[in-house]
Amino acid sequence: MVTSSRFGWLSLTTIFLLCLSFLNIATATPLLDLNDKVKEALVARDEPKLISEARYIEFLKQHFPRTERYLLYSGNSEDQIKAFKAVNPGYYYYDDMYNARDTNHPWYEFFDANTDMDDAEAASRAIAKVATKQILVFGAAEYKTEGARSFYTLQEFPALQDSIKAGKISEISHMAKDATRPSEVMAKEDASGMMTWQSGYKEGTKNASGSSGNCRRDGGDCDKPVTTDKKQIKDAKERDQKRRASSGWCPVD
Repeated sequence: MVTSSRFGWLSLTTIFLLCLSFLNIATATPLLDLNDKVKEALVARDEPKLISEARYIEFLKQHFPRTERYLLYSGNSEDQIKAFKAVNPGYYYYDDMYNARDTNHPWYEFFDANTDMDDAEAASRAIAKVATKQILVFGAAEYKTEGARSFYTLQEFPALQDSIKAGKISEISHMAKDATRPSEVMAKEDASGMMTWQSGYKEGTKNASGSSGNCRRDGGDCDKPVTTDKKQIKDAKERDQKRRASSGWCPVD
């Protein structure tokens, strides 16, 4: 067999190296670009996005169909809502509908904790838009003055006005302070903002639990609902289940 000359070996080596160079030039940049695009797509897919008002409306209609039993509040009066609900079960407000501190809540069935992020403004407007027949409001009798920049005034009241005009609700029922019965209404408000004061009450009667003077300048942050981190709750539940499973714990039916 004839032995290859050193020039022959050089030629083969050169061709091989040239091929590697061309391959590297041809593929290096596109591969990097492709990897970057894949990473961007994955991040975009997994990054949480704010839930829209339309989806909240669909959620409420499906899971909270007693739309005549919705409650709103302002003037730091969430405590009044809780006291009212304690003796009137079956009424709902923001915390009941959305905060979902347990994964058994319908929020986790309808939304995806990994990709859906709560939007307090859209969620609250949805309550006002879905409500029918009546809406009971606590602590907002002075919303035009003391609460002129409150969350209720900027987000919820305009939606309630539209609902009255559309005939979905008859009026806004402003509840007496610390009311425990649905009939304890101190004033009824129409779509134009006209208050009709009920017997025993008059213009200037307060029904807020605390001072709401800062609502005049807070730009909507006053009484803004605090949202819960659903992904954190979901992940904590999954970690707990894994810990129990690894320890040999078995659920009892």
